[in-house]
Amino acid sequence: MLFDSDSYFNGYNDMLYNFPGLDFSKKYEEKDEGFLKGNMFPNEYKPYKNYTYLIPKLKTEKDKDLFKVMEASFAVNDYVLALDLNPNDENLFAKYKMWCEKLEKCSKEYESKYGPLCYTKGNNYNSFKWVNGSWPWESEDGKYV
Repeated sequence: MLFDSDSYFNGYNDMLYNFPGLDFSKKYEEKDEGFLKGNMFPNEYKPYKNYTYLIPKLKTEKDKDLFKVMEASFAVNDYVLALDLNPNDENLFAKYKMWCEKLEKCSKEYESKYGPLCYTKGNNYNSFKWVNGSWPWESEDGKYV
């Protein structure tokens, strides 16, 4: 029968996980440039026309801390997508773990200074802190970050 041998599935797995031209192990963005470009992998980055990314002007310490959280969160999501295509890539997995640790550290640091990032994190306090503080649209210049 068709599925009696493993050869059918081995070929399927090769087809599933070995995409030609997708080599995520070549280069990784180490700085916030990957977040600003919207892609953590420079060899996969395809700019749109003459688009140049903007570097945000972070005025307050709170904005800088939130930017670190956003950067780490983006990197974790981008590495998850890459690991979906290359689940056995050890270097990719190591980078994923590094960004997960950075996200956890940045999130804890932000929450210890300014309160919860998400309403589900509010159970660590004596009262519901989610509604305290300013909302993104209440900033001086009307920008989120």
